[in-house]
Amino acid sequence: MKNKFLYIVACLGAIVMLLPGCKNDSVGILNGQDEAPSPIQADWIEKCEGTHGGAWIVFNQLPPEDNFLYVKAKYKVDDGQTIVKTMSVYSDTLWIEGLGRRENDFGDYEYEIELISVSRGGSESEPLPYVVHPLEPNIMLVSKTVTVKNSFASLIINCVNELQQTLDVCLILKPESNPNEPVTKVVTTNDSAARFTISNLAEQNYEVFSYTKDTYNNYSDTTYVGIFKPLADNLLAKGNNEEDIYQWSWMEDATLYGDKWNSIGLRPKDEYMGIYTKDSMKNASGVYAEAKIEYFWDDITESNNSDASSDITNYFHTGAARYGVRDEGSGQITYITGYWAYPYSYFIDLGRTVQLSRVKVWQRYADRYQGNGTKTFSLWGRPEFPTDTDDKTLPGSDRLEGWFFIGRYTIIQPTSQADADIEFKEGHEFPITNSIDPEFSEPLRYLRFKGEAGFGFNADDEAVNPGSPYIGTLSEISLYGKDQESDNE
Repeated sequence: MKNKFLYIVACLGAIVMLLPGCKNDSVGILNGQDEAPSPIQADWIEKCEGTHGGAWIVFNQLPPEDNFLYVKAKYKVDDGQTIVKTMSVYSDTLWIEGLGRRENDFGDYEYEIELISVSRGGSESEPLPYVVHPLEPNIMLVSKTVTVKNSFASLIINCVNELQQTLDVCLILKPESNPNEPVTKVVTTNDSAARFTISNLAEQNYEVFSYTKDTYNNYSDTTYVGIFKPLADNLLAKGNNEEDIYQWSWMEDATLYGDKWNSIGLRPKDEYMGIYTKDSMKNASGVYAEAKIEYFWDDITESNNSDASSDITNYFHTGAARYGVRDEGSGQITYITGYWAYPYSYFIDLGRTVQLSRVKVWQRYADRYQGNGTKTFSLWGRPEFPTDTDDKTLPGSDRLEGWFFIGRYTIIQPTSQADADIEFKEGHEFPITNSIDPEFSEPLRYLRFKGEAGFGFNADDEAVNPGSPYIGTLSEISLYGKDQESDNE
């Protein structure tokens, strides 16, 4: 046993003796003590082509040394910062970006860069000065496409960003009432076709200027866009103030179905049970725990809950319910008891005929941008017909027919947490139509609010997993537009 142990020790010693310099060589390389590779030569560059705000360089040869690791390009952009781009030994193409609007005497974009070869230990060769000629930067391309349209109490901004590079679109607004205090609105986007809204504007003229800025602090020219005047509309009263003439009210199922309701069975008459489903003519729960549907239009939001001292709890909750799922083939309805997930609907009587221009909703604080919070919803409208009656014993007392689709809207969480918090507090606003030119909706008196998808759940999930633990919530809704006197024509 002793001899075997001595044999193993002897073998290990022999191995160590065979590798006397490994440790020292490794430390030398890591400390940057190796020699620099050969400098880059101009004839090693096969071609160089400009791109919008950059260039790409193709090499046909690289330094021959074994310790060569990568090529480094070093250059200064327009704001003076130094940019470094690298290309490894395993590639042949070096990409340059961040170039702006620096021109030579002939009016061409021109930048000088330095090409340096770098060793594994970090030793650098002498630089090779090299000139690249980028194409027009993307900030200039996008800046030329910025357009502005009047909308309701707002301006709609559109621009084209075909390269989908991240940049800031900046709008300067000079109000006629105070031109010496302009307001700047900045939106960061990489969408190929960006569209955004500047909201909460007064009904007055605004001089509008625009410019764009990329992530390297390159700026386009500031361009005069024109004079614009937002269109007029009004916040529609909900009946929460003494001076309000009209009062919103929830149309419970019995009111919605009128004389088609079986008051003994507390459900629609048999011939109408086919539409009495959560995806059709049926309300979600009106009351659940501390939540009530009437809180949806009481002018109190949970946005103040971003303040830890606030204890406001004001929202609707679709709650627990028994609802039917109808088989499209047989028509048979299977009843499921569980939480009321998506889709869900609430039917609301606005108390008079209106035309809508904008809609704004506020999220519940506990569900903001997550879980049960409603992300996508649609609006449907129904006018008041001459045959309508409030006498539930007479034909015409139901509100089942005549509904039309108004629009579908999705709350998108801003990428910046600060912007997300601001939008949560101020509400998520949408133009009522998706048309290029803003317009009012068709006249309506009755509104259907339909929740279609949540941040954590949607209708497709519900079809797979009926009775899901998810529900729908929101805190407040406001409608903008104009009142019309109903002439029952």
